[in-house]
Amino acid sequence: MGVEVTVEDFVPFMGTGEANFLGGEASVKGVKGFDPEAAKKRFFEIYLEKYAKPNSGIGFLGALELINQVCLKVAVASSADRITVDTNLAAAGLPISM
Repeated sequence: MGVEVTVEDFVPFMGTGEANFLGGEASVKGVKGFDPEAAKKRFFEIYLEKYAKPNSGIGFLGALELINQVCLKVAVASSADRITVDTNLAAAGLPISM
């Protein structure tokens, strides 16, 4: 959209959901005609392409084995859209069924 951003630019919007994460920075940068739904759609396309697979850098090696061995009950809480949470769990090798 013709605007340069850095990772640090997004820090204030982390944990606020994808629409605000993207839209907040667009507002700060004065992006005109920003469409949050179109931005979210494109964000998910890129995110799924990059992270929706094992060994993509999400998760901790051995996490599933540790959870299974110590019989922990596990929960995930997130402000992210469900598609992001499911993608992260799958990429980390943690079944959603848990």
